[in-house]
Amino acid sequence: MNILFCVYHDLDSEERSRELFNVFCQLGNVDVVSRTKAIAMHGKNMKAVSAQGYLSFLRLSILMIMSSDYDLFVLHDNYGSLLIPFIRLFKHGKPIVFDSSEFYPLYELRDKHLPFTIKSKAYLLALGEKCFVRNADAVIAANIERASAMKRCYKVESNILIYDNLHRIEEGYNLQHCEEKYSSILEPHKFLILNAGGIFDDRYIYEIADAVVNLGDEFRLVVVGGGVKKEISEFQRRYQNSANIRYLGFVPRNELKFLIQRSDVCFSGFKPVSLNNTYCASGKTYESLMEGTPILCSENPPLKRLCTDFGVGISSNNFVAAIQKMRLDYAFFKNNALAFSDKVDYAHRGILLVNAIKDRLGI
Repeated sequence: MNILFCVYHDLDSEERSRELFNVFCQLGNVDVVSRTKAIAMHGKNMKAVSAQGYLSFLRLSILMIMSSDYDLFVLHDNYGSLLIPFIRLFKHGKPIVFDSSEFYPLYELRDKHLPFTIKSKAYLLALGEKCFVRNADAVIAANIERASAMKRCYKVESNILIYDNLHRIEEGYNLQHCEEKYSSILEPHKFLILNAGGIFDDRYIYEIADAVVNLGDEFRLVVVGGGVKKEISEFQRRYQNSANIRYLGFVPRNELKFLIQRSDVCFSGFKPVSLNNTYCASGKTYESLMEGTPILCSENPPLKRLCTDFGVGISSNNFVAAIQKMRLDYAFFKNNALAFSDKVDYAHRGILLVNAIKDRLGI
């Protein structure tokens, strides 16, 4: 089977895209249109086209759709939704699989104060997803809650397949190098909370930082990742005199694995300012659990379900009380997080998705 995978992401940095690429490689030969600069490194026998902007991505994807005889088309996210009518027009009868990792319904954009160019693009993509996603032969969502919301908003009649953002950091690290590099933040008697989601106001970054400051010197928050330049500057200004708040910026993925393993708790929070946030359970959450590190989460439905079903952490917006409870009952949460990481059959979940797609498409 010849497959075209169109994804407006970099496969080397976007975990879900790379995992799905590997899943579909189990079905046949996969050609790719993406933003990956060094895509040949994946070592697959395939055509690989790198797009440098969205219009370039659309143009190259349409050229690939029209120029080759593919048996299956896989489109990732609302960036790929605008390709569905072209496939239906030029490759009538060929099945389409659409993966929705983000969820921005059209009506949520009406009151957002965004620059005209950004808002116009967001409208176009949201409209494309709303109009065309129901025409896909199979739809994949990142969790049960998102699937239910998509069925309501987009009137998708068939059952949506679930493929959680369950990532594991595969890269290894140099232990001596990491211990030396991060020695100043790994003080043995500090209760270390890691936020790997960067600095974004809609991710409770100031609320979790204020909670740690209020808890005192026995606690430390380490923040890694990017963010809007203005917000990063504001965060650094606000906490420049707080010894128990540290911002490291971007760190290599293998060193992030080290930091997760050395942290007592990993934080993941999303304010309910959109359905995308409300139903978010990010890959960073699962990366923490796969290393056996408990999680502290905001009260989002999928995060609350994860904490309730497996006892791997606390889902609460009262961060001070939650941190205190996690420290008091730490052995309970740590043991459950370790059990979770041991229980997950990481390789088998890809096989389950392949079988579900085969069943849905009748191949």
